[in-house]
Amino acid sequence: MAFFPRLLPIAAVMILGLVAPVGAQTVGLAGTSWQLVQIHNADGTSVQPDDPTKYTLEFKADGSLVAQLNCNRGSGTWKSTAPGQIEFGVMAVTMAACLPPSLDTRMAKDLGAVHSYAVENGHLHLNVTGDGFYEFAPPSPAGLQNTSWQLVGIENADGTLVNPDDPAKYTLEFQADGSLVARLNCNRGRGTWKSTSPGQIQFGVMAVTTAACLPPSLDSRMAKDLAAMHSYTIVSGHLHLNVTGGGFYEFAPLQPARLPNTSWQLVQIRKADGTAQHADDPTKITVAFDADGTVVARLDCNRGHGSWKSTAPGRIELTPLAVTRMMCLHPSLADLIAKDWSAVQSYSIEGGRLRLMLPTGGYYEFKPFVEPSPAPTQ
Repeated sequence: MAFFPRLLPIAAVMILGLVAPVGAQTVGLAGTSWQLVQIHNADGTSVQPDDPTKYTLEFKADGSLVAQLNCNRGSGTWKSTAPGQIEFGVMAVTMAACLPPSLDTRMAKDLGAVHSYAVENGHLHLNVTGDGFYEFAPPSPAGLQNTSWQLVGIENADGTLVNPDDPAKYTLEFQADGSLVARLNCNRGRGTWKSTSPGQIQFGVMAVTTAACLPPSLDSRMAKDLAAMHSYTIVSGHLHLNVTGGGFYEFAPLQPARLPNTSWQLVQIRKADGTAQHADDPTKITVAFDADGTVVARLDCNRGHGSWKSTAPGRIELTPLAVTRMMCLHPSLADLIAKDWSAVQSYSIEGGRLRLMLPTGGYYEFKPFVEPSPAPTQ
């Protein structure tokens, strides 16, 4: 897969050795995460990574260790029974061939020779026997607020991969108020999220629609796995959500779909329960998004004007429409659309169709507007 390193089904095992205690000022490592700043060689020279976020260590409170080694990942155990003393257990490391320049092989090898640690001026130093030390810094809080992501793939605990048929069908939107909006194939989800320390994340209970998506679908699995996610990293611009028990989900930034200077006609209104209402004549319900931020709408026999703006991929803000008040023939969807309009918070364009998402879990689906053919002359 283009964005996902090919990992071996069975992880190669690298043994990390025991270390001896030293007298140094130390702090507890449990529950901390670090990213590589530089390697200090024994001869006084140093080596810097091309991207610090590619080389990280996460010391979990339960004694497990998670490492990012460029395109590879490692998992093992750690313990510290005295100040400055650290002991690493067996670590399983994947063996993908990372693009050069890469420090993955060296870092994996050197970890086996680490004999002590200290934290100085907020930086973690891992001392290597006879060969200098590794300097790590706390990861910069990678803000997730107001970001949107689409699924690249799932790496299972055994190293196998699962790819979605269409990344845009599986998206997450982290809103600044702590709410989470998810697209799970044909279903929609709403819940909460919070991050109380760098790299840590917790998802609340998510309300998800229950439409039956066409197979193959990852909607049920993704909804279940979200509740088991405990930490995250952002590596080379991709979001990794780590699942308890092993494996992770990889997301790429959601690409914005262009709305300026587009016009659309209504196909259907899809409710949260999966039922739908269809327009008797799609050309009677149309919307046009002008580049200057204005919206022009046809609502059956009425006309409406308002404004729109998009501050992030998939996000949209619509002001209430000012609508004329002619009495349209029944049945008409005009009143319903005018009422729902300003409640829309997000959108997507898939297969050439625009979906305006409602907070209830439903959505309005539009297709590109086509001018009606003129009536033939006699």
